[in-house]
Amino acid sequence: MAETIKIMRGNTYLNATITGISGKKRVLFLRDVRAALNWPVDSSPLYFSIWGQMIDLNKVGKNTLYLIHEHQDDQPTRGFKALIDKCREFKCSEVYVDVQKKYGQLMGLFNNIARYHNGGFIHLAAAAMASNFSFGLGLVMEWGKSLIMPKTAQVRQEMAGFTRDHLASSKPDANYPALNALRYLLSSLEQDPWPGQGQFKPGGRDPRADPGGWT
Repeated sequence: MAETIKIMRGNTYLNATITGISGKKRVLFLRDVRAALNWPVDSSPLYFSIWGQMIDLNKVGKNTLYLIHEHQDDQPTRGFKALIDKCREFKCSEVYVDVQKKYGQLMGLFNNIARYHNGGFIHLAAAAMASNFSFGLGLVMEWGKSLIMPKTAQVRQEMAGFTRDHLASSKPDANYPALNALRYLLSSLEQDPWPGQGQFKPGGRDPRADPGGWT
């Protein structure tokens, strides 16, 4: 991403200082920062995204999610190391994944790498409704206007290019790794809301607030 983000822990919330290309800075107050990981299986690459949830409710009654970082990698070991490094950098300790038995070896590999690189602070949490792509897709559509991300973000591009016709594919999750990770995060958020209580404060629209692609 063109901007840089630095996150510090405050007394109650996380403070995210965002520096744009021009050098202009702004601060967001976040309830929490969490991530979601798409396992590298078959033709699907490793992909993860890290999101911060803003403290204030938006006009549709949701705490807007802000894309902090995303990463895709064809080399699992390198990708796992990147996830650990970015979670440490952005104060993220919860990563949602599909914990089905068939991914047991990948989970073991990640845990081994985490131990070696002092990543024991990361908890691989079971993603809610992980096997139900259609349910997660519905949540992505519902949250569309409450997701803030750059125009160049991979997850945004996948959102723009996906239609329900793609559900006929035998493996929509494999073909859309960023969308798959996002549905993990949203499904888990709906089942187990993140800590804190938001308050609606009108005004102050973020210039990246419209993700587009869901019309």
